[in-house]
Amino acid sequence: MDGQFVGDTPTWYLDPIDGTTNFANRVPWNSFSLALAFNRTPLVSVVCDPFGVSASRGVGAVIGQYSPIDHLATVLIVHEAGGAVLDEDGNVNLFPESGGILCATQAASRPLYDIWKKAIS
Repeated sequence: MDGQFVGDTPTWYLDPIDGTTNFANRVPWNSFSLALAFNRTPLVSVVCDPFGVSASRGVGAVIGQYSPIDHLATVLIVHEAGGAVLDEDGNVNLFPESGGILCATQAASRPLYDIWKKAIS
């Protein structure tokens, strides 16, 4: 179904090369991600980062348009690790129906959210 939400159906979201443009240009910042969700509830995920993306490269990221194929696995890992996952309204939301999403450390989440909100308003 090309990453589209399907109600009442356990759904796998797979991105075999998350960061395709980086990979194609030999930039070593890409990964493999896989996640399982049921009714917009993330259940399990895995991200394999052969280059060490979790090596403190940054404290947060804003994704302009959420896609479960590209983002669900990472979102669940950030959430389970104690990080912040916020939708455009500033609410904790692991599977937004539309719009973007912010993933960050707890300490950076509110300052980054304020900058993001100002930019999209």
